Amino acid sequence: MIKKLLTLIAFSFSFSAIFCQFNYQAINATKSSGTYTDLGTNGTAITTNFSGNPITFDDDTSSIQNIGFNFSYNGTTFTQFLLCTNGFIKLGTTPPASIYDVLTGNEANTIYPFNLDLDGGTSPEYRVFTSGTAGSRVCTIQFKNVRDWSSATGQYSNINFQIKLYETSNDIEFVYGTFTSSGAAAVFLGTNAGIQGSVNTSSVNITKASATAWASATFLDGNYTGNKFNNRNNVLPTSGYTYRFTAVNLPPNDAAVLATYTLGKIPAGYGGSQIIRSMVKNNGSATLTNLSVSLAVTGANTFSNTQTIASLAPGSSTLVSFTAFTPSLVGTNTITVTVPSDDVNTNNSSSVSQTITTNTISTTNAATATVGVGLNGSIGEFAAKFTNSGSKTIDQITLYFPTTSTGQPYTAVIYDATGTGGTPGTVLWTSASQTSGGANVNLSITPGVVVTGDFFVSVQQTGTTNLAYGYETENPIRSGTFYLKTTGAWSDMSPGNNFKLMFDARFSSGLPVQLSSFTGIKDGNKNVLKWNTITELNNKGFDLQRSLNGADFSTIASITSKAINGNSNATLDYEFNDVAPLNGNNYYRLQQTDKDGKTSLSQTVLIRGSKVSGISIAAVYPNPVKDRLNINISSATAEKVTMSIIDVLGKVLIQKVVQLTIGELSISEDISQLNKGNYLLKLTDASGKTNDLKKIVKQ
Repeated sequence: MIKKLLTLIAFSFSFSAIFCQFNYQAINATKSSGTYTDLGTNGTAITTNFSGNPITFDDDTSSIQNIGFNFSYNGTTFTQFLLCTNGFIKLGTTPPASIYDVLTGNEANTIYPFNLDLDGGTSPEYRVFTSGTAGSRVCTIQFKNVRDWSSATGQYSNINFQIKLYETSNDIEFVYGTFTSSGAAAVFLGTNAGIQGSVNTSSVNITKASATAWASATFLDGNYTGNKFNNRNNVLPTSGYTYRFTAVNLPPNDAAVLATYTLGKIPAGYGGSQIIRSMVKNNGSATLTNLSVSLAVTGANTFSNTQTIASLAPGSSTLVSFTAFTPSLVGTNTITVTVPSDDVNTNNSSSVSQTITTNTISTTNAATATVGVGLNGSIGEFAAKFTNSGSKTIDQITLYFPTTSTGQPYTAVIYDATGTGGTPGTVLWTSASQTSGGANVNLSITPGVVVTGDFFVSVQQTGTTNLAYGYETENPIRSGTFYLKTTGAWSDMSPGNNFKLMFDARFSSGLPVQLSSFTGIKDGNKNVLKWNTITELNNKGFDLQRSLNGADFSTIASITSKAINGNSNATLDYEFNDVAPLNGNNYYRLQQTDKDGKTSLSQTVLIRGSKVSGISIAAVYPNPVKDRLNINISSATAEKVTMSIIDVLGKVLIQKVVQLTIGELSISEDISQLNKGNYLLKLTDASGKTNDLKKIVKQ
């Protein structure tokens, strides 16, 4: 017989697609001790397979069997089922697509008390028996004297268990009989145990560690996100132990925000705008119409947007994409997606934290990895996709390994995204051979590798022992982002796993200084310019340039870098007093120069010829504008105002809270997503008073 030699090993499993409703929940599942009664000769022995031949006890599916009554499950009434020898049944008349793992494909309507690769033990048998009177009948499906398949390390010589389907209540029970140890050394068996609706995210599963007693198992909604129903031959069930799944009535209106998808780290002003997405599901029994889904970004940057789902059928889900958003300030953002209050409010929001960096992009929110994924019996490769516009240079990547990952060989690779369907294409860089050491690894790339457009970072497991590469759980996992390759083509991991692979890429700024602020204020007869940096790399210094018209600049002072040898990761403060400003308005900018002669320009600060009073929009440029609008705000106080961009109908399209500084504040706003036309830029203080309005024209 042929068995699967390649095994994907991890500490959790999950799927992303959600298509149908499911009327069972973990909170209504129970455990109890009872009595296991063998069917004996009652009922009918299952002796033929689906094609009509005698059934075998290894990797086979039975002929169609009768339940004996109407059984309501997953919104459908069933009267028949098929038995798979690998520890499960499938309701209906269609055989399962996979006979090994019911949770790794698009399987539906499966009931699995002990799903793993099973074979016949001593005098094996499958049997079905329907008992009782109409309205309260019970269909019992029995697996008798089977065993786990392994010629060397099989844990059991005989296993006995039953599935019980209850008429009218539509409840389900798993009743376990005698499990007889094979005498082999106790080893871990990762087993599925639970019930599944249309896909694996619509399921209720039983979970426990292999050394945990069966009575201490717990239930979870959806696919496994930690231990499966793990077992071993030195932790056996008590005969008659029972798990029960009770059917429930679903509330009419229950919208659930399942997950929010974004990068864990992103550089400020990262090329192009990030699009935040969220998976929303209808958990209720009624169709939802005109469902509002709202995004709120708070923290270092602020942004809000609302999208409307026209219609969402019971049990279905949809991916909501919000208007593009580019964070401009370094710090931490909280990203929250919400739906309105309904019959169940505990699942109405989802929040993630995002770090806005100077030059690092990352798939992960965590600082370290606690779990890992790898391959047993084969080499392979795991890759994560990064969306990117333009060309950038990567000078370092960070790989994540849990403390348990030690002594395994690997290499790291950077690809472009020119493969079929946007998968990894041309190799741009490959590391030297590495060995995992149970900790995160920073790999420097010298010279840096240039990426143009989207790119991938991957880790290649070059040995045949599980590498245990770091991941975070994402359930349901986003599609088109995380990929696996063993032999042949790359495959998207989203149809069968929950592995949000952990990778960082650091961009060489080329422009080595990161400014966090540049402000100016009139102080008597002088203009005071202040700026600070949060990183400096090979920085020579700054030329402070001044202009009367905002277009023609000349240098009025050169300021040497405060960083030792031009390098610093600390915040450094700079100040210059222009004691002889020009008559009228004065425009200032910084030209930064690194030791190799490369230069970059800051935003422009305007200081008016008279002392600032109140709050006003000092300058808006360019205007008309295509993509990015530069805004100078003059203020006599350091307070917060709301900046809004409004269309001609009065609808707010972009809104954020801005922390003002005394004097001049320069900010930049990406408006590339707006349609061509006329708009108003509006400033409103905390009391709701409008401070200033400016007309802008979007080209």
